Amino acid sequence: MNQTHPAHPDHHYYACSWIVNHHGLDHLQRLADLADELEIEVRVRRMFQHDGLMMYPFTVQASDSDSFAVFSSYVAAHLGMVDWYKVTQAYFEQGIPLIENLRVVLHTMPKWLEHMHTYATYNDDVLAKREKS
Repeated sequence: MNQTHPAHPDHHYYACSWIVNHHGLDHLQRLADLADELEIEVRVRRMFQHDGLMMYPFTVQASDSDSFAVFSSYVAAHLGMVDWYKVTQAYFEQGIPLIENLRVVLHTMPKWLEHMHTYATYNDDVLAKREKS
């Protein structure tokens, strides 16, 4: 299980907001496993709506740029998260650890995933309407 890695001045901190989508929801468990393998801590912040879409902001702490490159390539391909940017350690620390919470939520709160799929459907509808315009 991913341990909370102590903050360290040599670590790299990044953030990216995820447009919640069905395909990405299917890959959350693999994201958690990959983060464990690469010793990357993933945190989330409060969901918000931006430009009509439901967004879920992620922040990560990586010990080196190579492990972050592997991680970011995976999430770009499977969750569509491509606009990563550097953030401060303080910003990262304000997030809620995702991996431990995700595993608990998926086991104890099946409605959470159902609600996330509702957000994904909402985003699909917003994007489809934009394409028609």
